[in-house]
Amino acid sequence: MHCQDMLLHAQHILGVEIVLTLEHLHEMQLGSFSMPLIQPGSRSSSKTTQTLPAMLMPRDAEFYVLYRDANDGIYVRAAAHSSMFILQKHWHQLSNVLPQDSVCRVVAYKNKAGNLMLGVYDLLRLCGDDLQHYSVFDRHKILHSLFSKQNAGPTIVAHWVGEEGCLLQHLKNKSFIDSLPFKIDNMLCIDAQVDNRDGYKTVLKPLLIA
Repeated sequence: MHCQDMLLHAQHILGVEIVLTLEHLHEMQLGSFSMPLIQPGSRSSSKTTQTLPAMLMPRDAEFYVLYRDANDGIYVRAAAHSSMFILQKHWHQLSNVLPQDSVCRVVAYKNKAGNLMLGVYDLLRLCGDDLQHYSVFDRHKILHSLFSKQNAGPTIVAHWVGEEGCLLQHLKNKSFIDSLPFKIDNMLCIDAQVDNRDGYKTVLKPLLIA
C-alpha cells in the first residue's frame, strides 16, 4: 500500500515521489534525519517524567521531517516510511523561516476551523550545522527565534514544546483547553530516548471534573 493511502493528510503534503541513491541521500544530509515513531501504548505523567520535553498532540496528527536544500528545494519524509517526496508548493512559505540546508520536524493536523496546519516543533539542522547534540529545549528556542523574525503564513506555525509537568498543569484548566486552536486527546513526550528506545511516548491528559 502506498504511504499516501495510509496517511490522512499526506495527499495535501506529499508531492512527487523522488528516487535517491545512497550517494544522493548522503549529499542531502537526510540519512540521519529520521522521524522517531510513537511507541505503542500510553503512560501517565509522574515526578520522574515531569521535566521531559513534551507537546500537545492535536487529534489525528501526523508527523513529517522536512529538508530545505541549498537550491531551495524542500523535501519531505513521512514517519514510518523511507520514501522521499517533494513538498507540495502550497507549503513553500516554510522557506520564509527555514534557511537553506536545514532540517525540521513538523506535526500536521486540522485546526478547529478545518484548516490543515503544519506545526514546526523541532529543528535538527540549521544552515548546515547539525543540532542533534543540543537538547530539545535548546533546539526549540532556536526554532522560535526563526519564527520571531519572519512570517511563514497562517497555516505554518511554531508548535510549542515545554516541560511535561507544566503542560499537565495547563491541561487541568478547561479554559485553556477551550482556547486551543485544535482538538486534543493527549500529550506527547518527545524525548528522543524513552525507555531506552528511540521514539515518542503518548502521555494521558488529566481528566477534567465538571
